[in-house]
Amino acid sequence: MSINDIPLKIKTLDSSAKERIFVVILIILVGSASFGLGRLSVSEGEKTPIRIENFASSTSEVVAEGQGSGLSASMVLASKTGTSYYYPTCSGAKRITEKNKITFPSAKEAEAFGLHIGPGCQTP
Repeated sequence: MSINDIPLKIKTLDSSAKERIFVVILIILVGSASFGLGRLSVSEGEKTPIRIENFASSTSEVVAEGQGSGLSASMVLASKTGTSYYYPTCSGAKRITEKNKITFPSAKEAEAFGLHIGPGCQTP
């Protein structure tokens, strides 16, 4: 018996056999759908929400944070292990760890110490 013979075999069945096959297929489909929906409802409850922390939506917020920590616009930051200095608004200043962070009152004093302005950092 091949796949092509199956439709002929189904056509030759009497109506009560067709009804029984239909009911069995329907029960299997409903059971599978119920199982799948049950699994989906359980997995939705296990997901943890995504939280965004320390997000600065604009550069004005970053400047306000820098000024709130006692830094003025003329002050510059540098790392004890680096050779560049950064203004508080530069992205490089945010990457300096607190234990390595040193401050200078002005860019001239940082340059006198042998540092140069960091890449991508511009004078405010």
